[in-house]
Amino acid sequence: MIKTRFAPSPTGGLHIGGARTALFNYLFARSNPDGKFILRIDDTDQERSKKEYEINLIRDIKWLGITWDGEPFNQSARLEIYNKYIEELKSRGLIYPCFCSDERLHEMREEQLKNNQPPKYDGHCRNLTQDEINQRIQSGERPCYRLKLPENYSAEFDDVVRGVQNFPAGTIGDFVIQRSDGMPTYIFASAVDDYLTEITHIIRGDEHIPNTARQVAILDLLSWRRPVFAHIPMVLSNDKRKLSKRTGSKTIEEYRSDGYLPESLLAYLSTLSWTAENDTDLLNLDDMAKNFKLEKIVKSSPIHDETHLLYWQKKAMSLKNPDYIADQIIALDSKFADQKNNLAMLIPELVNDSPFIKSLGESLKFLIEAPLKNNIKNSWDKALAEGILNLSEWDAEHIENYLRAFMKSNKLKGREFFHPIRISLTGIEHGAPLPLIIYALGRETSYTRLLNAE
Repeated sequence: MIKTRFAPSPTGGLHIGGARTALFNYLFARSNPDGKFILRIDDTDQERSKKEYEINLIRDIKWLGITWDGEPFNQSARLEIYNKYIEELKSRGLIYPCFCSDERLHEMREEQLKNNQPPKYDGHCRNLTQDEINQRIQSGERPCYRLKLPENYSAEFDDVVRGVQNFPAGTIGDFVIQRSDGMPTYIFASAVDDYLTEITHIIRGDEHIPNTARQVAILDLLSWRRPVFAHIPMVLSNDKRKLSKRTGSKTIEEYRSDGYLPESLLAYLSTLSWTAENDTDLLNLDDMAKNFKLEKIVKSSPIHDETHLLYWQKKAMSLKNPDYIADQIIALDSKFADQKNNLAMLIPELVNDSPFIKSLGESLKFLIEAPLKNNIKNSWDKALAEGILNLSEWDAEHIENYLRAFMKSNKLKGREFFHPIRISLTGIEHGAPLPLIIYALGRETSYTRLLNAE
């Protein structure tokens, strides 16, 4: 059975990178008949984790349409489980207490970076005697615990996306698995949970590759089965830096507030490192899952492109039922309540230029609010208005025929004729075809507004 997971830390909002990770894990699970996808909240960092972030993360994942199997669970509720395996490692002599201060560790790291060395623990506390350990603990010192890697150990794994990765013990160093406050580290808790919940595939950003080496080391020392790893390339900003709030990233909540549809975000996210055989499948999660393959993920880092996202927004909006969009506009402004049919008629003409519910509502405001009086005056205004008022057949086709016949008989050119009519009726420069606007406004309203210029 295939089983994947998404395991966000509730230390902030859900961003593009995290949402893509959730999507790829979901798609891979759903691309297999017996696949399962679980949601885990990695909240062992008690200082930075907040309940409101957790609530928002779950809300945003749901809003995107990504569903999981079973109930989400929190690592903070599983401390007894992690402590059990920490005690096992202690009893086997595979971890040791470390009393190094933050200041010493910081200085050591700075020195290593200065000498172009990979930052790692130097083993300062690795060979303390039991008497030294007991004495320091009795004096009130609270140690963290580090994994005692065999010197000849190498964490090697074959990544689906990036190929074979190899991290000798000397490049990893003895890393912390339990903090001095007794909390397990993210790396240890994740390794335990991934094993106990039988995760078969871990799909995450390639910035986690060093973490994966440490996770593999934990699994190997506990003689546990390894999952398959697939590290997807980091999403970059336009200037090819790591995507962050400072470089143009926004949260999924912000995109939602801006009016983006979940379908457009999902389609866009799927194109960041994965190539589908058919773009039309990207606006439907089920179709997307049927075609998803890990082997199709590319190694190169994608660039976050809001223009591309807007393309998918326009595409998603154009496929939405106009009645649905009309209902959303009415939900934003109840004054549109008796205009649903007119909204639904005009919306298809406007979604490409106004691909958001809010901007669509603004473009259609003329249905419920007369434009301000203007100074556009033409000798033919009254005749045109009366002709529209007295049309024998009232539909868009007959209105268009009348407008063209009137323009021809008065020897008028296109823009000098249609532009002042549009301004008098709507107060805006562009929009839906005039015959549809006049039809939606009705005879009397169109007549009144056309005479507004006099």
